Amino acid sequence: FAVSAVSACSSGKVRASATLKALGFDEVLAGQAIRISLGPDNTEDEVLRFVEVWGREYRRILARVT
Repeated sequence: FAVSAVSACSSGKVRASATLKALGFDEVLAGQAIRISLGPDNTEDEVLRFVEVWGREYRRILARVT
């Protein structure tokens, strides 16, 4: 899998997602989004590992801001 803050076709400049803005998200929230891409070669174990790590990091960050 791949994780990024911009689309593959972007110029490399990080800016708010036009798609998320079109869906009604404000500039700040749309600018904080990340993109997670999976491909046909990703295994179920890789996906489960990603979910595990993502959940752990999310809880760690949430604990710091609350």
